[in-house]
Amino acid sequence: MPKLASTKRRSRLRRAETRELKRIPLWDSFTAKNEFTIVVILCIVAALRIFIFSAAFPFFNNVDEQAHYDLVYKYSKGQIPSALEKFSAGASELIVLFSSPEYLCNPLSFPNAKFPKPMWNLPPSELAPALKLATINLMNKTNYESTQPPVFYIIAGLWYRLGELLNLRDGMLLYWTRFLNAVLFIPLILLSHRFIRIPYPDRLFMRIGVPAMIAFFPQDVFFSINNDAVSPLFFTAAFLCLLEIYLSRSKSYAFYVFTGILVAVTFMVKFTNAAIFAALMAVAALRIVELSAVGKIGRELPKIILMIFSAITPTALFLTRNLLVLGDITGMSGKINILGWTAKPFAQIWHHPIFTPEGLITFWSDLMKTFWRGELVWHKSTVAVPWVDSFYWISTTIFLFAAAVNLILYKRQNRDTGWIADIFAFGVIGLSVLGLAVISLVYDFGRCWYPSSQHPYLTSGRLIIGIMVPFIALYLRAIEFILWKTGLRSSRWLALCIILGLMLGSEIAISIPVFGSLYNWFHMI
Repeated sequence: MPKLASTKRRSRLRRAETRELKRIPLWDSFTAKNEFTIVVILCIVAALRIFIFSAAFPFFNNVDEQAHYDLVYKYSKGQIPSALEKFSAGASELIVLFSSPEYLCNPLSFPNAKFPKPMWNLPPSELAPALKLATINLMNKTNYESTQPPVFYIIAGLWYRLGELLNLRDGMLLYWTRFLNAVLFIPLILLSHRFIRIPYPDRLFMRIGVPAMIAFFPQDVFFSINNDAVSPLFFTAAFLCLLEIYLSRSKSYAFYVFTGILVAVTFMVKFTNAAIFAALMAVAALRIVELSAVGKIGRELPKIILMIFSAITPTALFLTRNLLVLGDITGMSGKINILGWTAKPFAQIWHHPIFTPEGLITFWSDLMKTFWRGELVWHKSTVAVPWVDSFYWISTTIFLFAAAVNLILYKRQNRDTGWIADIFAFGVIGLSVLGLAVISLVYDFGRCWYPSSQHPYLTSGRLIIGIMVPFIALYLRAIEFILWKTGLRSSRWLALCIILGLMLGSEIAISIPVFGSLYNWFHMI
């Protein structure tokens, strides 16, 4: 009898397991078994997408690409700017030779409503005098990006040198420099997957959804030579390390030092990544409080101090260098003067329209539009679809609010790793947005065309694109929460596919004219 009972018990368990497996949706089962393969495929697809669109857009776009290329060229030659410098001769010649008028001009401004042929296709007898004159004119202009932090330009400069060693020249070398973005996008997606696996180990939707959203994210700064393009990679890496330190109990001294240095490097990619320092100090403070409560502070405190020291020391050295060489700790005062910005008296700050409902909506909606799709123009018009822009900023508003509600409700139940990651994500997003708001408030923009006295909002989403991974994590977290609360959780994959299709479809639709440009890579090969 006992043997028969045991047999019946095992049979019931097998039937229960079978029923449980049948409850798992087919797509969930497939993705769980092939998760890493899917992420690798997303890496390849993302790199190809960045490559194709980078090749389609001609040089030099309206997002200061001339200035950033000039810096890459200088760093590749070992020339580190020590002031606001003029454009270099070597960079100026290529800028003039391969520049397209299609960004800031309308074809109606030219004979027969057609853009002229690229300069590089001119006969030598016509090319030489025109190229010489235009190059001299550009060399007399100041590159107001000269004092930007150095990390991107060091990396891109080395990549540029590699292109020269591969015997790439002229336009091919320019596009080679752009294609660095496609290469660096692969580790970004891998890091985004790693980032999700730590705080959300049981959230298959997010483990696949976040890398997928990154792979198809329509921000056009990744099609450009620009130091903003590498911010997500470094910010995500630093944020991930800080999260691992907070959640783990067994990290080595070397890991703490590496994390501190990575935080400093992230800041020296772009000053608008400063929120990563706030994350560092928050992790350090919370760890000290928690360890003190259980009497284990003595073992971990040296590591925490070493991490802070490793972050502050290179940053302090860099800022001191700026003060001694450039006259201010950021090195940005020269650029601000050229742009015509002046600091407002304290009393005037509070008269800013951002303190009105209309102004706040304008700031937030414009920022979210450019955060999603970028700032490129084509034929003097913004490369955008208005209703898609509306979807971006409205969905972001709704979903971040839902994520905040989820955070509050979740607090009442438990505080697992996902709840902690959400807190940190909200922190870096809020501080990054606040930073742009503060800049909008404290400066009178004078005659500057953007931001301007009539529209005094700094709403360039690329400046805070470093927060892309935690931003998307909260975005998808909210989608899952909303669908769960409405009884439609099984539709989350469909919702993800619709958003991915919208992003890619709209990006292709608005970029079709670009692919026909005579100035792009496809017409060089």
